Amino acid sequence: MTQELLTFPQSQALLFEAAPDFQAFWQAYLIEEDFGSESPSACRFFSVLADYIDQKIRDQQCCPLAEIFSLIEQLMLSGDENVKTAAATCFLENLQNQEAPPEVWVPLLGLASSDFCKAWDEFTGVATPGLWPDGMPLSLSKIDRLNLDLNQALNQLFKVEPEYKKYWQQHSKVAEQPTLSTEKATYQLSLVAQYLNQQIVANPSYQPGAVLEQLEMFNLQGDDALRSGVAMGFTNQLFELQTPVERWMPLLGPTMQAYAQAWAEVLGLSKQRDDQPA
Repeated sequence: MTQELLTFPQSQALLFEAAPDFQAFWQAYLIEEDFGSESPSACRFFSVLADYIDQKIRDQQCCPLAEIFSLIEQLMLSGDENVKTAAATCFLENLQNQEAPPEVWVPLLGLASSDFCKAWDEFTGVATPGLWPDGMPLSLSKIDRLNLDLNQALNQLFKVEPEYKKYWQQHSKVAEQPTLSTEKATYQLSLVAQYLNQQIVANPSYQPGAVLEQLEMFNLQGDDALRSGVAMGFTNQLFELQTPVERWMPLLGPTMQAYAQAWAEVLGLSKQRDDQPA
């Protein structure tokens, strides 16, 4: 018998039940932001939950942390795709970037949540305190960042993949681009994913290796916005486009591969891949 996956409304109800004052925190946020007739997304909801946790910890206020993180683990395992995506990228990732001491909440992570946070650390090259009891992996301690920004990254992509510049000129719509640097990088890197998807589907002999090598370099040497764009704009988008995983997963660099495997697990996909030529 197939287990029924938890939906966003069900997840909201569970979290409100576990933390009644978070419901008040959420309602105050809705009033302040004034969404009107629009319904806030699951991502927005879980981002606000991360803000709530951050505030409670920093202010040393009572909060049912254990119950909340137990529910997050349940959602990582049994939520539908929308819920899993939001719990991972909009709650856990946001919390890793907040000011609250991670030593307070890291011990409360379940296995799936912890694995995802570790993959995000490996992807960004920043070790979350308390997440690595056996010490920081060498892959995190040896990274020397150059802080490449989005414009530098795009120019580099245009050099290694001239066809992408033509695609970018046709599809990058200035009027639709966000103004925040992280959101702008996510938008631009999602175009790279769409381009690769189009090339791979249309041309079986197309080799995406050169582009993927550049993206690994962006992740290792890019600024915070660029690295977030590689993760949320490029990697997540490729999964949504259902590009054949076997065409690109084995070509990913180690940091991108760690993130992609963790994201595949969040989506309930098999992370096994054939690394060896047939």
